[in-house]
Amino acid sequence: MEAPYTQDQLTRYLNHISYPRSKHPRDELQLLTELHAHHLARVPFESIGLHYSSHRTLSIDPDDLFEKVVERSKGGYCLEMNTFFGDMLRVLGFTVLSIGARVKTGLRYGGMTHCANIITINQTRYLVDVAFGSYNIFRPIPLTRNLEFDNIAPRRGKLEFRALAQSTCPSTQSVWVYSSQDDPSAEWIERYCFTDMEFFREDYQVANYYCSTNRASIFVNQVIALRGILNDKGDGLKGVLTMVQGEVRRRVEGKPDMEVVERMEDEEERVKALDKWFLLPLTKKEARAIRQMPSELTSRKSAVA
Repeated sequence: MEAPYTQDQLTRYLNHISYPRSKHPRDELQLLTELHAHHLARVPFESIGLHYSSHRTLSIDPDDLFEKVVERSKGGYCLEMNTFFGDMLRVLGFTVLSIGARVKTGLRYGGMTHCANIITINQTRYLVDVAFGSYNIFRPIPLTRNLEFDNIAPRRGKLEFRALAQSTCPSTQSVWVYSSQDDPSAEWIERYCFTDMEFFREDYQVANYYCSTNRASIFVNQVIALRGILNDKGDGLKGVLTMVQGEVRRRVEGKPDMEVVERMEDEEERVKALDKWFLLPLTKKEARAIRQMPSELTSRKSAVA
């Protein structure tokens, strides 16, 4: 894939995430790690475009994504954010391989509905993902077999290269498997799997249509948002903020439990919370667009009335 953005657009994006070129270190891995953190701290993983808009559609066109993120201060879900972030990395000169991934829900893996990027630095490949919700990998991780790593402690992650239990040809079908555990004593849970086969924008368009229109999709059914919390040095994340329907929760490094920081009773409160906690401003027109939708947040009093 060629980089679809100009140097001027890159500069505007870097200023948007408060990480201008003047702050960039010379070391490529350090640059990638800090850029990853600053992106997550400013550009949320979110589904609001399917709820707070009259068209209920999501575009992965590069121009549409730039307008959405930089000019309208929004985020997006994986098929938007990992394509956008990967394209910005290309403008910066990184070697980027766009990939698809299967997400595991329950006992089986689904179709290729997730995406991420593999970045090569000094002949080492790193998995980079800025859009997988609360079980995301919050920094670049080297593709190393049986690698275990901290992922905003006490949550941990693991990468393996092996066959899947549901594979019909396990002897020839090994893939990379990402798993997580909530703390060192918890069981490992497989989250997604992937290979190093390149995905084209056309592949992402197919997945984007499915994820944004399927009635069973969590993105279609729920208003969700996640934003990272930068550490004091600004070179990584120390926590995350998440919104699921009517609650905003915060998880910080060293604390196993989520802290509820705000509960919303109606749409007026949720719209304010999206701006306050996730830096997602909504126009009056956007805020009205959720009315009469199943995902609309209504107070108990309003529901009874």
